[in-house]
Amino acid sequence: MTRPQFDLLDSRILHQLAMNARKPFLEIARLCNVSGAAIHQRVQKLQASGVIKGFETEISPEALGYDTCAYVGLLLSDPSQSDVVTEQIGRIPEVTECHLTTGKYDIMLKIYARNNSHLLELLHDRIDIRAVSSMTEKEYQVGGTTALLDAIGRTVQKLVSVQKNTAKEYRADRVLFVIITDGQENASREYSSDRVKEMIQLEKEKYGWEFVFL
Repeated sequence: MTRPQFDLLDSRILHQLAMNARKPFLEIARLCNVSGAAIHQRVQKLQASGVIKGFETEISPEALGYDTCAYVGLLLSDPSQSDVVTEQIGRIPEVTECHLTTGKYDIMLKIYARNNSHLLELLHDRIDIRAVSSMTEKEYQVGGTTALLDAIGRTVQKLVSVQKNTAKEYRADRVLFVIITDGQENASREYSSDRVKEMIQLEKEKYGWEFVFL
């Protein structure tokens, strides 16, 4: 397919329209020092060549009360099902962008939510956990070290923060903390055994958390 040829005037027109798609042609003509008819003809050419696909209205999510924006990466157990997954995701209006990616994640989402509580609701309540495939030895690969204490300590702190910053009506009534390890602790630098024991005991006594070691 032959690419359309552009000159400096085309670039200047595109620059002006990219900043404000509703800018009058006569104003663009004045800025580009050409006639309004010339701008009209160039825009028609850019549309016919497919360079300009349309003129859209940009809406401010914040003005509508959606103050939280998050980028969420998805790792699919079966990447061949990406079309099915994206179709399901497309039914969630708060997901404004969905991209197939390479690297660590298979799909990257851009989500707008009213607040952190609403975001947690989207991430947890809109996904049917029964549809999530179980991990096998193929997906779960352990490394050469086990920073078990650091992993537990950081995760407890993160869950405490999530619970604290979640509205009461959305807060989890019960927390089940499952710890799976490939071996004995041999690499932690941040948390000691005594510190982790204190954290676990505090959450068990104060909030009724349950801890299971596998």
